[in-house]
Amino acid sequence: MIENSRLILNETDNAFYRDCLTPQTPSDPRGLPRSNTLLWKSFHYFTKRLDDLPDLRDDGTPLARMLSETVIRCFLFILITVDDPLDACTALATSAAVRNRQPPIC
Repeated sequence: MIENSRLILNETDNAFYRDCLTPQTPSDPRGLPRSNTLLWKSFHYFTKRLDDLPDLRDDGTPLARMLSETVIRCFLFILITVDDPLDACTALATSAAVRNRQPPIC
């Protein structure tokens, strides 16, 4: 079986997440970039808070359900399928223009 992460972070933080947070052992937390330090601190904060919830010690299903419902309520996911790079450029430029209320650049 090959282990594969479902979460991929930005270029700065992805290696730290994959190599340190997943196995939970950074080699030297003091020498980490600021964003990695914040990830490390937040990981420990939420780990301690979850340990304080006795219902989650044996079964993480309620937590997974709550997180799933929260993500569904708070985020909007849109799938845009394009046939070629020009269509992709047009779609991205249009969505950016809508957000910024500016005319598209393509």
